[in-house]
Amino acid sequence: MIEAIVLAAGFSSRMSNYKMTLPLGEKTVIEHTVDKLLEVCDNVIVVAGHKAYECKKVLNDRNGITIVENPHYQKGMFVSVQRGVKHLTSETFFIIPGDQPMISVETLRILLRTEGDIVNPSYKGKKGHPVLFRRNCRAGILSMPEDGILRDFIHSHESNVVEVEDEGILLDIDVDEDYEKIKMKFLEN
Repeated sequence: MIEAIVLAAGFSSRMSNYKMTLPLGEKTVIEHTVDKLLEVCDNVIVVAGHKAYECKKVLNDRNGITIVENPHYQKGMFVSVQRGVKHLTSETFFIIPGDQPMISVETLRILLRTEGDIVNPSYKGKKGHPVLFRRNCRAGILSMPEDGILRDFIHSHESNVVEVEDEGILLDIDVDEDYEKIKMKFLEN
């Protein structure tokens, strides 16, 4: 069984609008991210917090999705990571921010074919998301303090970095200009 944790609990504080439900073609940003994961995952856990009702509204009618609310989302992203990990039933899982709608399904398949307990994609030498975790990573992530950083967990363990031809692993939406860039790339594809 393969699962994914999609982090969608943040404030979108540097944006003029809530980024997860911004339109991108006929879907929202988070719908694109989740739909790509559903092509290779049995279950996608969406960790919602700030404006959770908006995520629920756009994702409610999809099969294969579990929406988990994080009432402590204001404590930071790692609390959401741990909240998602607590709901896993598998030992193989992706973790990805919900604002990365441009990842390719082929990248997900490449990560799944790559050996290692932690597999990190790289595009032109720069690491991105999603990160694939296997085996004992669940227990290790849950044993970290709430103010931990996922990157620290990854760096403290052996991981494989696999080069992919997918700029989407680096494209997230932090500010309005990022959203405009992603909209342009989406129209090009």
